Amino acid sequence: MKQLNRITILSLIIIFILVACKRSNTENTAGNAVSTEWPEVLYDGNGMDNWNIYLSAPWSYFEENGYQIMDPINKAEHLGWNNDPYGVFSEIEKDGQKMIRISGEVYGAMISKQEFENYHLRLVFKWGTLKWPPRMEENLDCGLLYHSVGKPGVGHNAWMRSNEFQIEEGHCGDFYPVAGMINTIPAIPDTASRFYIYSPDGEEVTFGGDNWWCKVPGNFENPAGEWDTLDLYTFGEKSMHVVNGHLVMRLLNSRHMNNEGIEEAVTSGKIQIQSEAAEVFIKYAGIEKIIGLPDF
Repeated sequence: MKQLNRITILSLIIIFILVACKRSNTENTAGNAVSTEWPEVLYDGNGMDNWNIYLSAPWSYFEENGYQIMDPINKAEHLGWNNDPYGVFSEIEKDGQKMIRISGEVYGAMISKQEFENYHLRLVFKWGTLKWPPRMEENLDCGLLYHSVGKPGVGHNAWMRSNEFQIEEGHCGDFYPVAGMINTIPAIPDTASRFYIYSPDGEEVTFGGDNWWCKVPGNFENPAGEWDTLDLYTFGEKSMHVVNGHLVMRLLNSRHMNNEGIEEAVTSGKIQIQSEAAEVFIKYAGIEKIIGLPDF
């Protein structure tokens, strides 16, 4: 009987340990978002095998032919897929750590080989110092584009149709609908422009077409030269932009016009990280599946 009790107690201990380990592997510390599988590392100093590259034409082509950067050009002039003679995207070692350097010299993107749905993505980046035409007098700029669908080179001759989690000095977390995406965001009018600012108590505003910018309510970026952590949560048609732990944007209804001219939900797609005339460094990008959005 004593032997049976020992076996029973030992079995209960083993079961408890297994349950605890399973729970520790599935819990996400942000609110009620729960991971259902181990995070997938898209970049952690481990090379760029998880990504393809697409590049537009170099700025010299636009200048020589009198085009603006957003003017549609012949796709035959694009550098295209995985053709990067300028070294726009490269893995380097800096300060004893491997990272991806995005020079910004040519507009384009590194594009995930996989498509993703219902996930939490974490991206850790910092700014470099270089700027390139046509943004020599503008803020350093990049962007995390998600739910990317269709062909590349549609937005500004460089990007797929997508939602943009803006990465720009002073504007990290802003929303842009890229190349025909549409979204609904609670927002209030920006008295300094014709656009809007995210507000949880604002009216639901549709963004797309001519209404293409929703600003964050504050700047939560770290000083230049320091690493910033961006967290994107997306579940179903809804998404959240988080900058260094601060919720700065909540999107309600991701969609686009399909080929029949009917609004259609867009809840999955590839991930793009932009090259947009500014030097940027990426040291981590990872994804985990979630079964709900977190509480903030």
